[in-house]
Amino acid sequence: MLLKISGHYEEKIVSRPFGMGGLVGFPFVGRTGFGAYLAHVPDNGILFVISASHIGLNGHGEFGYINRVDQNCEKSNTCGSAIYAYERCEEINDETILQQIAAGEINMYDELDYQQGFVMKKVAKHYQQIRESSHNDELVSSLTDELLSLVYGEDEAAAKEIFLKITQRNLEMVTLAKKLSLEVEEYLHNIISSHTSKRFRIILLNGVQINLEGNNPTEHDYFFPVSFRCLNSQELDELVQ
Repeated sequence: MLLKISGHYEEKIVSRPFGMGGLVGFPFVGRTGFGAYLAHVPDNGILFVISASHIGLNGHGEFGYINRVDQNCEKSNTCGSAIYAYERCEEINDETILQQIAAGEINMYDELDYQQGFVMKKVAKHYQQIRESSHNDELVSSLTDELLSLVYGEDEAAAKEIFLKITQRNLEMVTLAKKLSLEVEEYLHNIISSHTSKRFRIILLNGVQINLEGNNPTEHDYFFPVSFRCLNSQELDELVQ
């Protein structure tokens, strides 16, 4: 949070970060948890909310996977929850059933794994679009380019070679991350819209967190922005845009 003093916003953190997220980045604390955090926002301050899904990228140019430090396994799914839900949809492979799951007509709730049931509903909702992923989607294309540039840097020849070899599975992983990022944002926006206080401003930065391989995770995580806006002030939203 930023504190407003004499008409200017200080670069000062006046409260510790508040974790709202769960699997895939969905803010499972809900309206009640978010409302509890709002009680800590100073008058005329700014509540800065960052939300994201995430995707891994290993050294072989595979999207949705990384080789974890100090583990001998070949590769790990990243995001594990999202990919597990997508693989379940592939196993079902029945559009009618998947639509029923997405609509809540088929109950996926498990009190010992309720968050994954929620993720499954969201992935089922977009399953057909994810399966039909292509470079024609502008956001998918730009995120793909960003992923390649992080691995191959200025080596455009190597990046182009990998780009031409990108499998349909890689495109599906990128689309999966993109769709879930937008679902996270919508879910968060619905939570925030139920709180109408005008004593502070709420700024939302949404995107996709990119996890790369390395011994120091803080040096190998990146953020691909999808949207950046102020939710309860048109004047500030225009400034942000």
